[in-house]
Amino acid sequence: MSPQTSADSKPSSGCVRVAVDLTPFAGGGISGGLKPFVFHLLQWVARERGDRFSFIYFTRQPLLDEIEAIRRESDWHVCLGTPGDVQGDQGRKPGLAWAHDAASTWMDLWPADVLYTPWGFSDFFRPAIPSVNLVADTLHRDWPGLLSAEEVMRREQWFQRMLPLAAAVQCNSEFVARQLRTHFCAPDEKLFVIHNAIQDGLLSAVSGSPATLDGKPYFIYPANDWPHKNHERLLKAYADYRRRAGREAWDLVLTGHFARGEAWNLAMAALGIAGSCRVLGHIERPAYANLFRNASALVFPSLYEGFGIPVLEAMSLGVPVACGNLASVPEVAGKAALYFDPRRTSDITAAMDRMGRDAALRARLTAAGLERSKGFSIAREAGLLADKIISVARG
Repeated sequence: MSPQTSADSKPSSGCVRVAVDLTPFAGGGISGGLKPFVFHLLQWVARERGDRFSFIYFTRQPLLDEIEAIRRESDWHVCLGTPGDVQGDQGRKPGLAWAHDAASTWMDLWPADVLYTPWGFSDFFRPAIPSVNLVADTLHRDWPGLLSAEEVMRREQWFQRMLPLAAAVQCNSEFVARQLRTHFCAPDEKLFVIHNAIQDGLLSAVSGSPATLDGKPYFIYPANDWPHKNHERLLKAYADYRRRAGREAWDLVLTGHFARGEAWNLAMAALGIAGSCRVLGHIERPAYANLFRNASALVFPSLYEGFGIPVLEAMSLGVPVACGNLASVPEVAGKAALYFDPRRTSDITAAMDRMGRDAALRARLTAAGLERSKGFSIAREAGLLADKIISVARG
């Protein structure tokens, strides 16, 4: 079946046809927490406003199964690659197409009313179609030393191209919107804020088992090992905390994609914490949900966040939060967190020590976090995105 023939068979009357460029996202957890949040937004819109929208998802092969799991038969999925590279493709839903270079011809084969780009600028941009572009952070301007010179240049070029062309720019916090105004003089009328929200599947997957791992209480830190996530300071702070707390010290559990796994193992061994710090890597739900819910506390020493999804996840799951006081994190946590300066190892150590010793503090933060999390609704945030896409489509 050719793309032209299949595209013509898709319903278009009364629907806003939204092309979604997911090609920058990698499979698994390599892309961090932004990918599952974007997927959840799109799933909500498809489920709750499905009669108003038809989606055309553009992906690369590592995302093939993830998109097929959420795609409706009324939507298109265009995968860059060849079907011969993937096993078991015969039983997939109608509407799956393969393309070697979809970016060059997509408007002819899969026409759309709006282009949605969850990773900023897109090679799919065309002057004839308005775009809604998500900006997750301005890290390259706010903290360029955490990125390579090549990455800073790449991101700067991307922002300079994207901001004038976008019909609307989605920011995942007021912090990001403020930084776009400061750094790039982005006009207010283009910017709109869609806060991240807790994923329904995370809550429904949780068990009621005690807050232990092998009978021990533990801190959890879910984050890929990117420099701004601050793992090096955290490990040093944790080693100091264990010396201070002695036998009462909690374990530390790290999840996420670790590109430098062996280097971290050596660092933990040198610090003497290899037996109490566990690197579990990327884990799928519901295992992640249960591991998180059963944690005794979240320690979140990130130097920079455009939002800070694990903070909201912890609050929603009734896990007390100790977190850094920089960038967007206070906007998310409000008064429901024990704050520290993530640039100071001693501050991280002190926060972990206090969280471990003070049961009354943990109870207060748990209650405050549960209440705070009610202000982040996927229905409201995804509804705002749906309304904005419709508005952009109408011009």
